[in-house]
Amino acid sequence: MLDRDLRYVRINERLAEINGIPAEAHIGKRVHDLMPELAEALEPEMRRVLETGQPRLNIEIVGETPAQQSVKRSWLEQWLPLTDADGRVTGMSIVAEEITERKKIEEVLQKVHEDLEEQVEERTVELRTALSEIKTMKDQLEAENIYFREETELKGHFVNII
Repeated sequence: MLDRDLRYVRINERLAEINGIPAEAHIGKRVHDLMPELAEALEPEMRRVLETGQPRLNIEIVGETPAQQSVKRSWLEQWLPLTDADGRVTGMSIVAEEITERKKIEEVLQKVHEDLEEQVEERTVELRTALSEIKTMKDQLEAENIYFREETELKGHFVNII
């Protein structure tokens, strides 16, 4: 949970572990103090939730944390405004689900899909070429058959004449 100044008010152990910073070290610190690269992109949107009181759902975030610098990780987050008894926004609750592995699997599946599409395209071209060659051979055989029949009929006429 964050207050209106985007300072941590509460944090669970799992998120603290993901961030690589003890839970107690988060309290009172701004998001920007602990994760400046992520905060730079996120804070304007977080402030919009605080100003409008409208939640932001299914936000996909990609970045690094102090726990694993230089490792790109992905999260799916829900940002929910917290209000007091009078309906004033006092902060926000963030629910984060790490989806790094799911994203990796999706990328692999996408690559496999693209490879299969390419193979289908290549095979389709090969089949069209083969069908065209078969049609050409069929046309040639039909032409030769007609020629052979006409030649046979002509020979038959010559036999009748003699």
